[in-house]
Amino acid sequence: MVLAAEALLGEAASDRRLVGTVTAVSAETGEVEFKPDNAAPLTVRVLPATLIERVAPLAKDLKNAAPISLAEIAAGDRVFVTLDGENGEPWRIVVMPASDIARRKQADQLDWMTRGVCGVVVASSGGQISVSRRSFTGNVQAVVTATSSTACRRYAPDSVKFADAVAGRIDQIEPGDQLCARGDKSADGLKVAATEVVFGSFATHAGTVTSVDAAAGAMTIRDLGSGRPLRVRVTADSRLKRMLDFPGGAGGPGGPPPDGPGGPPPGAPPEERGPGGPPRNGPPGPPGPPDFAQMIEHMPAVALEALKPGETVVVSSTRGAKANELTAIVLLANADMLVRLASRPRQQESADDAGSAPSLAGAAGGLDLPAIIP
Repeated sequence: MVLAAEALLGEAASDRRLVGTVTAVSAETGEVEFKPDNAAPLTVRVLPATLIERVAPLAKDLKNAAPISLAEIAAGDRVFVTLDGENGEPWRIVVMPASDIARRKQADQLDWMTRGVCGVVVASSGGQISVSRRSFTGNVQAVVTATSSTACRRYAPDSVKFADAVAGRIDQIEPGDQLCARGDKSADGLKVAATEVVFGSFATHAGTVTSVDAAAGAMTIRDLGSGRPLRVRVTADSRLKRMLDFPGGAGGPGGPPPDGPGGPPPGAPPEERGPGGPPRNGPPGPPGPPDFAQMIEHMPAVALEALKPGETVVVSSTRGAKANELTAIVLLANADMLVRLASRPRQQESADDAGSAPSLAGAAGGLDLPAIIP
């Protein structure tokens, strides 16, 4: 939810305005507890004169605001609270219900899937951007066309959330960046006239877990490429997933896919059937085989404390301020098979590389782990 309280409320300069998330509501005492985004938790007592209104997510004004009662506020709702500049009492509370925000987010994610394309930038010149996305059935290349009217955002160093991307420019996009674009999409899904572009410079690291500090929200891995230790921070917005096991090598390097040719790729749920085919449940997917980002969404979640020393993980992150520390955007556990898949192209390109450590960097020489997932 991207909103400026000043633009939405337009109150007097002397008023104190706070934006945050409701943590508790007491109908008996008439109190609302909330955690402002940039301040300590606060409790306010609703007065008879307090105006309480509901607005839709992404509302830019109060034209369509509807009056509601205290009983209609719930924990998890986003609120814009205006406190009187003289006595600190709340005279207006604007509410965005958590259920409305969740529905809006779900609809937005579906729109990115149906009208968008994500991949690694292969070339970028004059608003013509070629991206390659990789599935387990091969690489697919698409062309994104951006203009001066295309909204452009980029990930800042050490950022994790898609919603936190900051303003960027098309001419900042470089080969090797990851990019997602949405707009008018061709029937074959290979061309997008973009109305919105989000991009960033990311790193993908593979390593073995050496220690886990769940209390600190961090773990240490030994990087397979360099052998050096890396500290991996995990936040509430990091996506931790576990890849599925396939007995007998099915779906692994050199082995047949679980259902034979045209079957679901490793990590895909049972309902994924055949390149380009829609899932058996839910709305049809985009044209072509499911890409890796879609497969990750269907993998089971795993808790940080469930990871064990010696386990292979693959982590995507922005390129942070410290070379030996990173904040996980996506972390895949049980990733031995993914590392083998990533190292196989390099071994096939040159016999000299046969004994080298696996490389996960670059669209041509490995498998970049998706980092931009709307």
